[in-house]
Amino acid sequence: MVRPRVLLVDEQQAVVDGISRLLSDEFDILGTAPDDDGMINAAAKLRPDLIVTDVAMPGTDGLTASLEVLKNQPSLPIVVLSMYHDSQLVRRAFASGARAYVYKLRAGEELVTAIHCALHGTTFISPNCVPPAT
Repeated sequence: MVRPRVLLVDEQQAVVDGISRLLSDEFDILGTAPDDDGMINAAAKLRPDLIVTDVAMPGTDGLTASLEVLKNQPSLPIVVLSMYHDSQLVRRAFASGARAYVYKLRAGEELVTAIHCALHGTTFISPNCVPPAT
């Protein structure tokens, strides 16, 4: 069975290492990048099956970089991992082409599920990131 190949994008090596360990049972980590330029270049060169990216990073941000990557690979699933659970940012992430939005503090419980959803064409949003019903 072919395992999905994932590109991880985060400027903090400790986060990349932790996510790599979390995903290693089900996914192949194809590569990593620390910033937006690295994400764009690695996506073009490595052709991953999915990208997991942080929102805040050096350069522009993960959402702007996602838009750039999707110009050349429009069906590439992108999972946003963020310390922010602001509903405006969640909306912006999906408008930028993300298929999933995971609150970083819940990654251990939610990231694998979010990746599976994104790979199968469905969306996932961490419950803490969904605005309360009015």
